[in-house]
Amino acid sequence: KQWADLFVRTHGDNGKIALMYYAAAVYRDVIYGRFKFFPHLFGFGPPGTGKSTLGWSLSYLFGQERKPFNLNAGTAPGFYRTFAQFRNAIQWFDEYSNSIDLKRIQDLKNAYDGAGHVKGDYSAGGNSNKTVSTPINSACYISGQELPTADNALFKRCILLQFHKTNYNDAERSLAAELQQWQEGALTHLTAQLTSLRDLVVKDWSRVYDETIKEIKEILSSRYGEIEERIIHNMTIPLSMYKLLERELDWPYSYDEIRAVAILQIYEQNKLISKAAETSQFWDTVQYLFNMIQILDGTDFVIKTVKSVKLRVDRNQETEREFEEPTELLFISLSRIHALYM
Repeated sequence: KQWADLFVRTHGDNGKIALMYYAAAVYRDVIYGRFKFFPHLFGFGPPGTGKSTLGWSLSYLFGQERKPFNLNAGTAPGFYRTFAQFRNAIQWFDEYSNSIDLKRIQDLKNAYDGAGHVKGDYSAGGNSNKTVSTPINSACYISGQELPTADNALFKRCILLQFHKTNYNDAERSLAAELQQWQEGALTHLTAQLTSLRDLVVKDWSRVYDETIKEIKEILSSRYGEIEERIIHNMTIPLSMYKLLERELDWPYSYDEIRAVAILQIYEQNKLISKAAETSQFWDTVQYLFNMIQILDGTDFVIKTVKSVKLRVDRNQETEREFEEPTELLFISLSRIHALYM
């Protein structure tokens, strides 16, 4: 109870969701056995907002300090081997950006569905049809400074945690330092305590999940209308684990409290995904108009490399933004392009 309270006071509402996710990840095999998928946890925000601090906090629950896998630099075999090294743990994948190889984005989507890396087994000779598969055994925490909008299918496979705060007072820094002391002293006994509840999870989790998803859908429908189904399922998985283990563990928050946080998070993520889809549709249409020679380079748009740009704040005020290095910018005639888009 002391550790969980410190964890949540350090990480805030994101910590409340991460704590539930941790409990669900310890039983990933049970959950995957029913759905054939397991959601990713995604930490999004600028540098210095606490994404990595949460990543380290989750890592320490499964043993000694291990550096995250860098999504921009790690190899494909290393990516899948990271998922296969431990069963029912949380692996940390850092430095997500929408510019990473599309194959890696596809790999992250496949990991959600439990689809491991399959390759030919040539040890029996060149004509062998045998294959070797690297399995997906663990849940994952992804962190990055960009929302996963390069492919909305990945965005829908994640439970989104947003990090915005960059300035911390002395009391908040003291909390983080105290939590770090706990972590360096080893926390695997907490995971061992969780695994001792396996009989209960195997017996009752599926029933509790069905009760919880019905409840969450009714609340969302009455407040917000239609919500992406996959996002609801993703969040309900850790929420139902909380509900099942509510009497077994000393959670530092009530079910009503975390349910309210979860519902708001579902709504916010659904809104972001909808906006991303609309933006993507606009630029896909712009690309199509260019290919059909309905908009022209130099007339309807121009790309310039500049050191600064003037921005109009309102009718009577302009400001100038300077860049550290020459930067490519796209200038478009929005009135004409938007009319063609519509």
